[in-house]
Amino acid sequence: MPYAYLMINIAVLSIPLWRSFDPRVGVYKNHRAIWSAIGITSLVFLLWDIHFTQTGVWGFNPKYHLDFLIFDLPISEILFFLTVPYACIFSYLVMEHFFGHWKAFNFNSLGLSYVLALLFLTLALFNLGKEYTFWASLAGFLITMINIINRSTFMSRFYLSYLILMLPFILTNGILTGSFSEEPIVWYNDAENLGIRLMRIPLDDFIYNYALLLINITLFEKFRNTYKHHTP
Repeated sequence: MPYAYLMINIAVLSIPLWRSFDPRVGVYKNHRAIWSAIGITSLVFLLWDIHFTQTGVWGFNPKYHLDFLIFDLPISEILFFLTVPYACIFSYLVMEHFFGHWKAFNFNSLGLSYVLALLFLTLALFNLGKEYTFWASLAGFLITMINIINRSTFMSRFYLSYLILMLPFILTNGILTGSFSEEPIVWYNDAENLGIRLMRIPLDDFIYNYALLLINITLFEKFRNTYKHHTP
């Protein structure tokens, strides 16, 4: 089924894009900041993806994607870095709108940030020979430290959003890694990761997605603030 990966992208994007024009949340008003953040982040992660694909850290089952490739990446994989971040920023804004006034949504997250930064740094240092683990953990450490240094006020909202997004993440990545099928759409070389899986999802994927989403949210908040102050 060569359209399988493409259909996953469409499913991920469909509801967020449709509901983006709901005036109650006004996600459409932030499209400039959203796509600025996604554009920068996707460029970095696509270069990372190309390198890992060409060195065999992971790869793609040709049964489930179209034959058209760009630098060895299926077009569906490239779309992943647009659809998933958009859906996640959309969810972040929806939760901010409806639950932003809750005390639980605005807890002091500094301690949690330090714990995660230490965890990611430890994983990186103890897995220098495992490319996926090392780079995902290093990315998680760096973006967390940047937000600690900048005293970012949105981290509590990000953490709760990330936690809530775990369910769709596990479902989507479960499909990609073959948790619900005989063969995976995306395969991983376990010599380059921790070798620990939830269902068939490498544990490293949770760190990778943490870094992907936090970089997007960090840039989005930066651009949202910049554009707000420069709008006539």
